[in-house]
Amino acid sequence: MAYNQRWLVPVVMALLLINGGLLWLIFQYGQPQPNTTAIPPPPTIVVSQTEVISTQCRDAIAIYRELSSQRLYTYYKYYDEISTTKSTSQLAANLKALSKDVPALPTQCPADITALLNANYLSIYASAPIHLYVIISKSNDGVIENANTKTAIRHFEREIDIAETTTWRIQQALQR
Repeated sequence: MAYNQRWLVPVVMALLLINGGLLWLIFQYGQPQPNTTAIPPPPTIVVSQTEVISTQCRDAIAIYRELSSQRLYTYYKYYDEISTTKSTSQLAANLKALSKDVPALPTQCPADITALLNANYLSIYASAPIHLYVIISKSNDGVIENANTKTAIRHFEREIDIAETTTWRIQQALQR
């Protein structure tokens, strides 16, 4: 290498170092960060075809499904009333009173259907009313969606989706 080309090596090394640093910064801070509030998809419960469902189980599930559908209807009704009611405290009190009236889960059912019933039960009678209560209590003058309720609305909708999905899966299992 000639004397007048000795500057080339440090310049190339500096450019490579700068390029590597820029790439590191881009990959370190330029990637989208994972959303910590993302809701995972509901678990899939496989319904097996091996066990026979007893008549007692079918009757108990029919009663449970009727009570659950009435409860979902009530949740929808309360949700719709938030924007039209003057005081949401009465809705919150009604929801609290409603949460004390919880049916028993059907027994004597196969394990796969029991798992579906448990998921349905938790969605309808445990999680959904909590999220609806937050929506009711944090809504401002009939404005349902605000900074305080966005997450609760998403969680409430997810619980309703899980309840409807598990209800459909229970129905499919009963038709076997």
